[in-house]
Amino acid sequence: VVSTQSTGSSGINAEYGDVSLGSLTSLQDDSLSNFNDAFTIYGHPKVKDVLKAFELLQVMQLPNYRTALKLRAIQRKMQLHRVDARDIVAVMADTGLPPPFEEITEAEMEPVINDVCLMAERNADTTIVSCADLILTWILQLFDSNFIGAVKVKQFTTVLVIMGAGRLLDKLKYLFDTFKGSDGTLTQEGFSELMTDLLLIPCSVFEEDIYGHSTLVLSAIFECFNQIGHERQKLSLDEFLQWCTKSPFCLSWLFTFHRLMSSEYSVNLSSCSNCGVAPS
Repeated sequence: VVSTQSTGSSGINAEYGDVSLGSLTSLQDDSLSNFNDAFTIYGHPKVKDVLKAFELLQVMQLPNYRTALKLRAIQRKMQLHRVDARDIVAVMADTGLPPPFEEITEAEMEPVINDVCLMAERNADTTIVSCADLILTWILQLFDSNFIGAVKVKQFTTVLVIMGAGRLLDKLKYLFDTFKGSDGTLTQEGFSELMTDLLLIPCSVFEEDIYGHSTLVLSAIFECFNQIGHERQKLSLDEFLQWCTKSPFCLSWLFTFHRLMSSEYSVNLSSCSNCGVAPS
């Protein structure tokens, strides 16, 4: 059984306290601790091997790398690494989803997920098994703590975009557009909702001890809005991206996740300085 206690997390707990996000409560009880629960992704037959990989990753000391590797395993299992985030956004636009802060039901999510899975199949070199049911199960596990079969549109789109392939900059711009107000700026309330939804993603892979503290969101709000002055309560897109470039701790898992994806496709053409052999 995978332990939910993260190695080396005592320093983080001491810095950010022991208060857990209210919205993460459901992720700290039976919905994650009971891995055989049919309502969670970890009870799904397609991800049984992922739990064993998680257990091996628990020895890693750095939480951002540990979390990124876990999310990469889930991403690959759901085949979302084969679909660019911009294509996912295009599919959602063509579907005509409700406004971001309204709810979307399972029946409304399924056509979008099915289209994304079809794109993954077309982009694959070999025949792959559709993972539409796996993606839907994970999204409901993340946000549907009351088991009503519905989540907010913004939550649905956030997960698909973040877990897709593509540039991190494109994803951050899309998130800003999703959570911004009618005047085109991001308020503290919108920023708080954005960060809360984002942090549910690392918490879903048993990293709530690191990324599941309410003070983490409060700290992010203070740091981000402090850079523009306390007299201003709204962020422009450039100001939001400027804060993100500082690699805040609350987003450390996301930046590492993208570096990990990029490194897997990098090719080193330099020859060895000792033997002179170059990669073939």
